[in-house]
Amino acid sequence: MKVTMLRTAVSLTLVLASKYAAAFDLSPGDYVHLPEGTLAWVHYANYATGSQFKDKDGNKIADSSDRLVLGIERAVYYGHTNGLDWAVQACLPFGKISDAKIGGNDLSRNNGIGDLTLGGAVWAMHSTEPTGTTLGFTSFITLPTGAYHPLEASLGSGAVTLTQQIGFSQGLGRGFRLDTSADVNFSFDHTNDGIKVSHDSSYQAQLYLGYNFTPATALSFGYSGTFGGKTTLNGIDSGTRTREDQLRIFASTFLAPTVQIQGMVGTDLDVRGGFQQDLVFQLRIATLF
Repeated sequence: MKVTMLRTAVSLTLVLASKYAAAFDLSPGDYVHLPEGTLAWVHYANYATGSQFKDKDGNKIADSSDRLVLGIERAVYYGHTNGLDWAVQACLPFGKISDAKIGGNDLSRNNGIGDLTLGGAVWAMHSTEPTGTTLGFTSFITLPTGAYHPLEASLGSGAVTLTQQIGFSQGLGRGFRLDTSADVNFSFDHTNDGIKVSHDSSYQAQLYLGYNFTPATALSFGYSGTFGGKTTLNGIDSGTRTREDQLRIFASTFLAPTVQIQGMVGTDLDVRGGFQQDLVFQLRIATLF
């Protein structure tokens, strides 16, 4: 019974916290380098719900569900030094897990503040021309600032995580643009309440094709896939993974020259070792200073 509870708790921690609180989840246009001295303050409202949990082999576990309401505050500052374009950022999630159940077992929930992520980016090239190319690299460190316990569904992860991302954007002409990114993250082992938790490295690939109806309004459609992330508890395979295939649609527009609003709707096509989300929704408002 104790091992089952541990596996369930870690499953929820991985699925509910890390999937939707990540600063490295790409939105179309994220790798546009804004003018030197610009500060972007970004507010996110996320909602995710699922009605099935799949084990590592893709088998459904009956009477399982999850629901998460999450906010994220993110600040990004853009600079230019000696010919090098760069940016630094900070991202802090907070929210509430209102449903967390696997196989009919409800878990205690650890709500409130999640893990703080800090990041730094540099650009090898960037262009906003109709057929221009942008290439950037971002390094993130995520700190275990959120409340966490292995026997609870938590917004915190309990681990220090390092992530390296490469982002590429290519203008295709006639209003079309391709945005892609790939990242790898490594989480350090950690011990909580006598339980040693270890994570294999995980990977994410994202690809979005977008169309600008006007310079201010765009629609994008694409795919996000996560891979790896096997988790062990005291050396025993917990059965959880980060394996997920998700389709996403984005729509964005500038309400004013310095205020952008963006909405995203997504759904999981397949999952292994986690919750399959029926609906993922995100509203993002960015203000430039």
